[in-house]
Amino acid sequence: MISLQKPIDNNQVERDHRMMKTHRKVSGCFRSKKGTDYFACCRGYISTLKKNKRNVLEGISLVFRGKPFIPNQA
Repeated sequence: MISLQKPIDNNQVERDHRMMKTHRKVSGCFRSKKGTDYFACCRGYISTLKKNKRNVLEGISLVFRGKPFIPNQA
């Protein structure tokens, strides 16, 4: 039996890095270390929301209300 829920290559790390490469190609570079850190933090949080099948907009809204989504640690 084949599970269609898992990606064929199952290489999540590669997909997570794709956004960083796309941003670098579009803008050329990050302007500062602080900007890089903010971008990575936001992308990491959004990625975590998606991996936990959470609504991204609702998750961002929770951050602004001071109650960010924190996944259960297995």
